[in-house]
Amino acid sequence: MCTAHKETITLLNKHAGVTASMTRVASERFCALFAEFFEKFEDSSYNTVYLKRNSTARGRTPHMNSTFGAFMDCTKEEVRFVKKSVSREVSVYSKG
Repeated sequence: MCTAHKETITLLNKHAGVTASMTRVASERFCALFAEFFEKFEDSSYNTVYLKRNSTARGRTPHMNSTFGAFMDCTKEEVRFVKKSVSREVSVYSKG
């Protein structure tokens, strides 16, 4: 996997930060968008041209741009702060 692509590292860090947090909880949508992005990223053999508008990439890579954007946007609304607790039994919340 390419570990020198700034945007991908930012996305991975956002996901890891929320997942490891004792004070933030992610929604099901947050988790689903991350899984969708990462599946497409794996399928593209970790191709990092997905953010370039004029990319010559084929297959699922062009759709990664919109999935990347959707995930990054959802981090603002799909993560909530909770009181710090000893147990993290519930790590995903449903908006409703």
